[in-house]
Amino acid sequence: MREVLHVEPWEKQRQILEAIRDHRRVAVRSCHHSGKTFIAAAVVHWFCRNFQPSLVITTAPTDRQVRKQLWHEIGQHHRRSGLPGTLNSLELLVSENQRAYGFSTNEPDRFQGWHEENILVIADEASGIPEEIYEAMEGTLTSKNARQLVIGNPTFAGGTFYNAFRSPLYEKFHISAYDVPDHLLSPGWKEERKIEWGEESPVYQVRVLGEFPDQAEDALIAMRWVTAAMERWQDEAEGERSGCTIGVDVARYGSDESVAVVRRGSRVLDVVGWRGQDTMASVGRIAALGREYQAVAINVDEIGIGAGVLDRLVADGLPAVGVNVGESAWDSEHYANRRAEVFFALQDRFKTGDISLPDDSTLLAQLTSLKFTYTPKGQLKIESKEDMRKRGLPSPDRADALALAFAVEVGFTRPVSLIGAERPSGGFRWAT
Repeated sequence: MREVLHVEPWEKQRQILEAIRDHRRVAVRSCHHSGKTFIAAAVVHWFCRNFQPSLVITTAPTDRQVRKQLWHEIGQHHRRSGLPGTLNSLELLVSENQRAYGFSTNEPDRFQGWHEENILVIADEASGIPEEIYEAMEGTLTSKNARQLVIGNPTFAGGTFYNAFRSPLYEKFHISAYDVPDHLLSPGWKEERKIEWGEESPVYQVRVLGEFPDQAEDALIAMRWVTAAMERWQDEAEGERSGCTIGVDVARYGSDESVAVVRRGSRVLDVVGWRGQDTMASVGRIAALGREYQAVAINVDEIGIGAGVLDRLVADGLPAVGVNVGESAWDSEHYANRRAEVFFALQDRFKTGDISLPDDSTLLAQLTSLKFTYTPKGQLKIESKEDMRKRGLPSPDRADALALAFAVEVGFTRPVSLIGAERPSGGFRWAT
């Protein structure tokens, strides 16, 4: 099978639709905001209305994605065109034996027992769908006219969606931001993202180029972990906004950003960034956030400019705590410094799903660009900001503030003899 690349946008859309008409399996990887959901919704109506009997099953990683993305677009098609049939939130009934259904992928058993002479299965946001769901899908694709469309942003270089682009079974398509019409993506957006994220950033590769992320073994935080955390945030109830912890990374002038991250428990409530203000203006912003969220701790990176901000916050009676990420780690056998210790604890949260974040593309880019290495003593070490700049990447200010926000409860792996030991000077609390 061929992979279709670098053709005119509308020609590419036509080719995708014709491929679904002519082939059993079609895979489409795309950049951000490419119109892929529009295509998938159109295919649902086409298949459901042009075959009899017909059955369409659509799925996505979360219920919200099913309802508010694909099925919202299916509804838009239905209403705009005045098409016959009954449309409910996740159900389209054209006739007694022509129907379509949507459900999320959290229940593999829901894919059991679906069989029809003409059946189409659509996997939207296909990178995020678990492998057991793909295995269950295969059981439905046994009839002569069974078809499958897997489509989405290529956020994970592994699994069924990734392998589809290496399989001879699939007709394959790629949509980059440079293929998308200007009315969907403004011409300046691509260049702005190149400047903000850097061409080496996995987020630039996925959201602009529509490519699977080139995350090597030394990447600290996988893109799929961060996107999953952002999906969790969308599905969670907001909860309390008091008794919060704030992590602060302070800059003064120049390209670096001052950032405050507010979190309560494992949920990040707010990410606030600002540039071009002196330290006293930054103190005012942080103090206002502390009052708004009734902060119980404000963890400030006290290296350099942060020291003055910290002193002023403490003098004003705020619960500010200095964190020197350059100091020795508690577990100095395994970590080169406290920054490495804090970030690897943050990595654990992403791995286990014990964190949720608002959809912040800058934070996503910074987290997924972080790399780690080892010292000659075998200690884990996080890539320095200077080395990141050499790779053409901006300072990870938002990622640093996020790590600081969770530093009080990092739950470090450290020698048993240190559990319950006296806290470090400065009042910084370490979880036991």
